[in-house]
Amino acid sequence: MAFADIARLPRNIQRIGEIIVAFARHGFWPKIARLRLHEHIPLAKRFLATRPAATDKTETDEQRLVNAFSDLGTTFVKLGQILSSRPDIVGDTYADAFKELRDRASPIDAAVARQIIEEELRAPIGDVFASFDDEPVGCGSIAQVHGATLKDGTPVVVKIRRPDIESTILADMAILRGIAKIAEPQFPEIRPTQIIDEFDRAVRRELDFTAEAASTAKFHALLADAGSVCAPAVFWEFTTAAVLTIQRFDGVPIGDIEELDRRGHDRKRLAKELGECFMSQYFQTGMFHADPHPGNLLVLGDGTIGMIDFGMIGHLSTEVKNRLTTMFIAASTEDIDFLADAAAELGDAGEDFERRQFGSDLTDLYHKYSGMPLGRMDTRRLFGDLVRVARQNDLSLRRDLVLLGKSVAAISAVARTLDPSYDV
Repeated sequence: MAFADIARLPRNIQRIGEIIVAFARHGFWPKIARLRLHEHIPLAKRFLATRPAATDKTETDEQRLVNAFSDLGTTFVKLGQILSSRPDIVGDTYADAFKELRDRASPIDAAVARQIIEEELRAPIGDVFASFDDEPVGCGSIAQVHGATLKDGTPVVVKIRRPDIESTILADMAILRGIAKIAEPQFPEIRPTQIIDEFDRAVRRELDFTAEAASTAKFHALLADAGSVCAPAVFWEFTTAAVLTIQRFDGVPIGDIEELDRRGHDRKRLAKELGECFMSQYFQTGMFHADPHPGNLLVLGDGTIGMIDFGMIGHLSTEVKNRLTTMFIAASTEDIDFLADAAAELGDAGEDFERRQFGSDLTDLYHKYSGMPLGRMDTRRLFGDLVRVARQNDLSLRRDLVLLGKSVAAISAVARTLDPSYDV
């Protein structure tokens, strides 16, 4: 649907005006004018004509964009959160700035949360849970999490989708897609359509909790016999698209070294078991936890590592796993030409991509790290450098490869914190 048609829909007129005004207020009027979006909304045009934007000249473009996203609410906050993990698309400075949007969410009222649960599960909350904690343990832009206990005494966590969030985001998505099509020829360097396509896929998955439940259940089954690492069980009878109920783990966040030592946990063993578990995910199962920050990894009382929050999962096909393996071999034999060819095939090359320059930049990067002892190598910086080289050569990486890089970097950092001598 053309943007002009989208703009004519009564439900969209006010929202498009709000978007235009918010971006203009934060100093982006020249870009709005360049896209001529205001011509579709007469009221916004008149407002902007009489109320020129007043911007804080001390703020960076990145901060002003974050402020505009924050003003526009949930959809834009979520878009910023997703872009914070894609420096290969938006660059390091914007990706870092968007990280500010990760914790900007107010809690749902307890009565509303209870009502959502009862409507979704079609039963009074007292018939489902022996106890339910009204105070949430976590709030996000799409959902919040409460502690509870099932009738049989099993401790669980209950994730609840915010009311009306799905219709709000999908309505905004149609507008964003229309804007992206207009912006594509004007701003090809940021690939607006690609950004919205990726946002669409990611947010639709997050809106449907059955997808996260399925991922959690898969990891629970995969790790059932592992012994050293586990994932929570899913209670499907108390799970819908808007409510997710899973087993609650009580443990110490793996980054709390002082508490781990106080409880007598063997940190060297934890680092080794964590590294082996994730290498198995990357190169054997091909399905991996893509957000393994210390808060999502708990050390349980018996020393088992409990993984939680499977809302962000990466998948590697057999073809990609095989190509990554050959890339490791090429790196070990200093075959940079093969490495550059393989890397280019795994990405999405833009119009300005030049294979020779990419190979030259990759060679420089290779020699920067090739002589470095493993114990001194900063995996996060290495991944950041790889993304930078790809971006400056107009090569966009596949989403799952970006997730892989971030996951490896995160696990390497956690393992090093546990045992500085261990290298994933």
